[in-house]
Amino acid sequence: MRELSGRVAVVTGAASGIGRGIVLALARAGMHTVASDIDGSGAQAVSEEAAMIGPRSLALQTDVSDPTSVEALADKTWAEFGACHVLCNNAGVAVARPAAETTDEDWRWTLRVNLWGVVNGVNTFLQRLKVQDEPAHIVNTASMSGHLPTPLLSAYTASKYAVVGLSECLAIELADTPIGISVLCPGAVNTRIGDAGRSRPQALGPDVPIRESIREALAKGMDAERAGEIVCRGIEEDEFWIFSHPEMASFVESRQRGIEASFARWKERLS
Repeated sequence: MRELSGRVAVVTGAASGIGRGIVLALARAGMHTVASDIDGSGAQAVSEEAAMIGPRSLALQTDVSDPTSVEALADKTWAEFGACHVLCNNAGVAVARPAAETTDEDWRWTLRVNLWGVVNGVNTFLQRLKVQDEPAHIVNTASMSGHLPTPLLSAYTASKYAVVGLSECLAIELADTPIGISVLCPGAVNTRIGDAGRSRPQALGPDVPIRESIREALAKGMDAERAGEIVCRGIEEDEFWIFSHPEMASFVESRQRGIEASFARWKERLS
């Protein structure tokens, strides 16, 4: 999708981190932006930043785990701008516990936001994009945890593997349409996901603070605005895989070699 200027982008999880970085990068590319987040005041602040460097921007409070809330996001986007050309399903949360200690509530919260948030975005926006029949692009935020097991983040990892799989299916199904698909798989980025518990519903019980080692790794990670610039380039170049940390390729290659070796052993056993 080469031409972004003058078009409209919706970004969830936009109040901070990668979401904020994406909004600002797309605003610099000349796009009207909708900054959406469960943190309405945070979304408003980012929208005001975007309006200072690009065209119009709108802030909307949205709970991506609630399909009704996502439907309202789409309705307000079309009412304000008359179209949408880029959707970034970016909202995400993380719980850091050993798998055996990850509670049902932890699983429900993580999957409702990280997986169902993407599903709700796709279900709500995709049909409208098809009817609109213009070049469009959907970016689903996964993680390198969508390719590699991440100890202490079992629910997060499972949700991101699912987002990768969903995105791969969409890419095949939409291959003959003007709608492109990308899946963003970042490594460590300096974001506030370590404080995601601030948005955890009280009914699901207290959050466990993210471990200090994980918090420190995030603090040393890539600047989130740089990640947003990489996403913008991935959209422009219609890249399915958006890898902000190509130095992590060796870890994926090692995993793949293990899979190939296992296939070879089973081929020998079953021949």
